[in-house]
Amino acid sequence: MNTLNDFFYSLKKIIKDRLGISQLPIQINNEIEKLHDLWKNRKKNDIRKEYTGTLSDYNQQEINLIGGTTIRFTYDNDIIRKIINDKKYKVQKKSLRDLMDNILSENYLNSDWIYEIASYLQPNWVHDDDNIILIYFAPMDFYFIQDGKHRFTEALSKQDLSKELNIYIVSSDDCLRAMPYSDDVLLYRILCKIQNMLTFLGLQ
Repeated sequence: MNTLNDFFYSLKKIIKDRLGISQLPIQINNEIEKLHDLWKNRKKNDIRKEYTGTLSDYNQQEINLIGGTTIRFTYDNDIIRKIINDKKYKVQKKSLRDLMDNILSENYLNSDWIYEIASYLQPNWVHDDDNIILIYFAPMDFYFIQDGKHRFTEALSKQDLSKELNIYIVSSDDCLRAMPYSDDVLLYRILCKIQNMLTFLGLQ
């Protein structure tokens, strides 16, 4: 697994390759160096003072960055549910087919978590909550299931692609207070800045 240092080095190369140039503009190079320094000089990862949860119910999501680097973000499900209520997110009816064809990426659906959950699913499993919560991870234009993987996998195992599911889709920008670790928040903000840079360069 590549490190985040590798990610920043790869980012420069990928930008140069996509723009067809041999050297980055000074302003872009300096901005990447500034973000890299921000990450390298961060304090030891800890629980943020702003975090008010207990981490009794959480999900860790892996995100694949350019250059082969994989990172992992932690989100508190209890606080995500509070955010849904506070922001007045509306439940949406989505078919299993719609989720698979138009929302969740092929790479995400082909990752190991579905097979792992399917291996221990029980018939007529009783769920405390029928809703499935998706987070739209804005910096990577990527959707993932924050809560409800068992419900999704159960529906998938029955091969009923027309089955309608109760879905909440929550923006990652609204979820910062559900991130308990300081490193996660810092990295998220760095990725947002990189996304803005790539958009400015016409690479998004």
